[in-house]
Amino acid sequence: MITRPSGEPLSGDLFTKVGWKPAFGNADLEYRNRIDGMHALRHLFASTLLARGVSVKELAHYNCLDTVLTRGHRGDS
Repeated sequence: MITRPSGEPLSGDLFTKVGWKPAFGNADLEYRNRIDGMHALRHLFASTLLARGVSVKELAHYNCLDTVLTRGHRGDS
């Protein structure tokens, strides 16, 4: 979770606008919306973990826990 200096969570849209897209510009890279978005980063992170020996079972557990922690409090299913 990425937070503001106050500790409040930063929404994905706002992070993309103020952090992610500017980082692409600073690196002289073209930002291509969805293909370079946070969802793609999540997949890259998962692939990196798998390549470093994290088991699929551990990764699935993390993803389930992440879903419960970020969405479960709102009653989403």
